[in-house]
Amino acid sequence: MGDKSPIGGLRPGSETFVGAQLSADARTANAEANSELARAASAEATNSAVVFKVGAVQLFSTKILFSLFCVLKVYDPENPISNMAAWLQELSGLPVAAATEAELQVQLRSGVVLCHAANRIGASITAISTNEKMFEQISNIGKFLEFVKSTGVADRDLFVTTDLYDNKDMRQVIIGLNSLGRALHTLAGYSGPTVSRPAVVKRKSTFSTVATEYKK
Repeated sequence: MGDKSPIGGLRPGSETFVGAQLSADARTANAEANSELARAASAEATNSAVVFKVGAVQLFSTKILFSLFCVLKVYDPENPISNMAAWLQELSGLPVAAATEAELQVQLRSGVVLCHAANRIGASITAISTNEKMFEQISNIGKFLEFVKSTGVADRDLFVTTDLYDNKDMRQVIIGLNSLGRALHTLAGYSGPTVSRPAVVKRKSTFSTVATEYKK
């Protein structure tokens, strides 16, 4: 029996055999190369996915930290003046930055912020003067106070114009603004931000004392 060729019955050493052998080797090498490229592509895709996920987590974490920073920066439980300023800024849409009573007085002295805040709550103050003349600014404060009275804030909690404009009693100004914040919790139609907790309503007890006799 003659020798059997391993490649389709071709005789080893013939040109046809050598060509077939080279073709088979080339196919094998090509398949291995394609397999290697596929593994490399898969690894690169996996790495890209990991990088994307890590990047997304980092971006999400950064946003959370930034938001937390903003909240802590604006709403400081140790500084009620900062909280008041942040509330008035949100209401009025105007920049208000203050950490002390003196700084808040400067921000509110013209009455412009207060009038815009009142309009956000529900007032209809159309003539808000931005003039720096004393009478114009005092007029703005007066318009704000008239509106505050209409919300149900008690007279004892209100401040007068000179308390704010002349910086005579900023503590009373803070009391008045806090009282307004409490009144907003029950103001019909208002759903905006507040700065104070709702007022505590005292209710009379309906319990009665009943005397009980015990027989010996």
